This record gives sequence, C-alpha cells and structure tokens, in this order.
Amino acid sequence: MIEIKIKKQNDISKILANAFFNDPLYCYIFKDINTRKTLLEKFFNYYLYKYQNFIKVYGTSNILEGVM
Repeated sequence: MIEIKIKKQNDISKILANAFFNDPLYCYIFKDINTRKTLLEKFFNYYLYKYQNFIKVYGTSNILEGVM
C-alpha cells in the first residue's frame, strides 16, 4: 500500500463510487439507479476536497486499481 496524493481526487472518487454503488446506505440515499454513480462521484469528490487536510488515501499502486 502506498499513499495516494489527493490531487488525483477525480480518479479516487470514481473508484469509491464504483465500490459503494450497491451499498444499501447509498442505494437508499440515491434511489435513482441512472444518476447514482454520478451523484456518488460528486459526493466523494466533495468529501475528498473538504477533508483533504485531515485524511490520507492509500492505494495498491499509482495506477489506482483500488483505494482505502
């Protein structure tokens, strides 16, 4: 695991949106399956921007196959 710079927040947001697409909480919040992925990407993008000074993101490599 390596630390990923938040500068890649758009890529990180897409990975998180894919990972949480079928999560029951986000299915409840974003009921429309046609817009859920876009809304999740925006949500995670904002979250990463807002808390970038307080969080660290780790990935499997610089290619960003997965993050945590």
